[in-house]
This record gives sequence, structure tokens and C-alpha cells, in this order.
Amino acid sequence: MNELMNSMRKAWIAGGKIAIDESMIKYCGRAIAFVQFMPAKPIKHGIKVFALCCAYTAVLLGFEIFVGTDGYNGENSALEVVDRLITKVRLVPCRGQVLYTDNWYTSIALAKHLFEKYGWRFCGTMKLTKKKGHVGEDIPFAKLSGGALRDVKRGWFREAVLEKNTKTGKRYCIQATTWRDKKQVLFVHTHLVGSSSGCQVKRHVKGKRMQVTLDAPQAQAIETIATAPIILHQFVRIAGIYGYSSGYWIMSSTQFL
Repeated sequence: MNELMNSMRKAWIAGGKIAIDESMIKYCGRAIAFVQFMPAKPIKHGIKVFALCCAYTAVLLGFEIFVGTDGYNGENSALEVVDRLITKVRLVPCRGQVLYTDNWYTSIALAKHLFEKYGWRFCGTMKLTKKKGHVGEDIPFAKLSGGALRDVKRGWFREAVLEKNTKTGKRYCIQATTWRDKKQVLFVHTHLVGSSSGCQVKRHVKGKRMQVTLDAPQAQAIETIATAPIILHQFVRIAGIYGYSSGYWIMSSTQFL
């Protein structure tokens, strides 16, 4: 595995935008004990892998196989997984990178850690809760009830900013943005912090033949642009596994040439 990681680092130089997500390697045997079942993934049964990719091209930069909670010497939290991956890929000296994550990784603690330790920016989605009391660094937005959500039009969003200082006194901001699409979405980011104005997206709306234009925050635009190549890569990969396309095998072989 270490030799494979070294080959990846030699084959591709990471751009300024990095994305991390879980991926599944299809496996239904009984030879290993850490087979996972993830019903939300296209491959539901197999070996879980934490994958660090270039957000521009979806090229795999590094990975870590999940071998269970007892298989690590240290912690297995989202922050520790991110820290280990960017250290293995030797991206620590690269300052100014932007990391994109999903719900499992995103937290205020990770945003603070990346900026204060590495000088990295951050953008990720986060699950909303119905917690009403907010103290300290808690997200200032709560999950809307079903009735309240129906009363809010699609395209509605609100933003809040938390000001922080590094140990050297450098000021930075962590922004939380909640947006009403089909569902209520929450973004946490230190990248492109500020008031969103003039940002729009196109969406299909029930009863409309053509897509309609909706207001959207900046965080939605940068998250979509960064994760689109990763989603496309996963689609091609699934098609290759099930025999519908040879694109996955072509892409995999060319990564290490």
C-alpha cells in the first residue's frame, strides 16, 4: 500500500482544491473481518476506503482503508482521518489549499484545525439538528420543522460569521450558511467568507417543464464545482465494475503511467 501511495504522489501534483470522501470497494467474501455495509453508497457491501482526491480532476491522491475502530493506534475521528491523509500525501507544506468535505467530516473543530495548523481553507456540508440552545461555537441555525420548511420558499438562505484568532494573532472567520433547496442544507466554510449576492442556480421545480432560477449562497456554488468531478468519477467507476463501461479501467491504468 505504501508503494502504491508513493506512485500516486509521483504521478500527479495536487491542485489548489482537494476533496475527501468515503468510497467502497465491492467485496462479498468472508476472508476479512472489516467488511462494511453502507446503504447510501452505490456499492453497499464491501471495503470502506477514505479517499483524498484532486477536486479538479478526481484523480486519487491518497487513501486509507478502514479496518475497524480497533485497527488504529490513534483516534479514528473525522479530524484524525483528515490529518493522517494529508500528512501521508505530503500536502502539509502546501499552504492556501482548499479542502471540501461532506457531512461526516465537517465540523467547526476541523475548520479551525486546518486554518490554524496548515493555513488551509475549508468548505463542507453539515447535518442540521433541532437543538434550540446555542452556546460558544455552536452552529446558530436549527433544523426547521416540516411545517416551517414548507412555508419557506426555495432559494431562501441565511448566513452567520464566527470571528477567530490564531495563536499568532491572525484573524480569520468561519461562516455558517443555511439554504433552502429541496431540503434544508447547511454549509460551514472559511473559503469565500462574506455576504452572498447575485449567486443563482438552476433547479427543476414540480409543475414546471423548464428549470427555474433560484437564489443561492456562494458556498453552494463552490461546493458543487469542487465535488462534481468526484461524483462523475464514482459514476464511471460503478459502470466499469458492473460491465457497462471500460472507462474505469482506462482511468485507473492511466493514473499510474
